[in-house]
Amino acid sequence: ESGLTFDGTHLSITDGNLVIATAGHGIDFSAQTATSATGASMSAELLDHYEEGSWTPAANAGCTGVSHSGSHYTKIGNLVYVVAYIHQIAGVDGNIFKIEGLPFAAHGDDNFPGSMITDSVDNTAGGGMYVTPMIIAGSSTFKLMASGDETAWYSLTGTHVGNSSTIMIGITYRTA
Repeated sequence: ESGLTFDGTHLSITDGNLVIATAGHGIDFSAQTATSATGASMSAELLDHYEEGSWTPAANAGCTGVSHSGSHYTKIGNLVYVVAYIHQIAGVDGNIFKIEGLPFAAHGDDNFPGSMITDSVDNTAGGGMYVTPMIIAGSSTFKLMASGDETAWYSLTGTHVGNSSTIMIGITYRTA
C-alpha cells in the first residue's frame, strides 16, 4: 500500500490516518510495564476513544436562560475536558444554580470540581471566598459551590449568581 511501510519492527504511515474500524477497539498499551507505585493499580491499557466538539450549556435551575460562546470539549479515553464562556444569565431565582448540557454524563460515583473565573457572582453571602463548578455525579449537569477559610462548601443559588453575570469554566471529569 502507498504511504504504509513496515521495516520488520515498526509500521509507519507516511500519508493518511490510522482508522480503527470496529467499535470497542483502539490502541493497546498492554506491552508496557504497569505502575509499581504503592497503592496504585492499573485498570485499563486500551485507548479506545478520541473526540473533539462543541456543546451547548443550558439553564437547568436557578435561572431561566443563559447565552454562551466558546463552549468546546475534548474526550480522550474516559476523560473529558470542557470549557465554556457563559454570559447573559437571566431570570435568576433562589433555587440552586445549575447548568446542563455537558457532552457526556459524569461517572456515577464521583463529583468533579473544576476551575472558573466569574464576574458579578456574589460568593460572600454564605461566608464563601472560593467558587468552583462541581459536576454532579452521574449527570451532565454542574452547579457552583462556594467555601471560605472557616466555611464548609455550599451550593450557590441563582440569586448569588445574579442576572448578567459571566462564568468562564474549565472542568476535567471522568465518564462512565
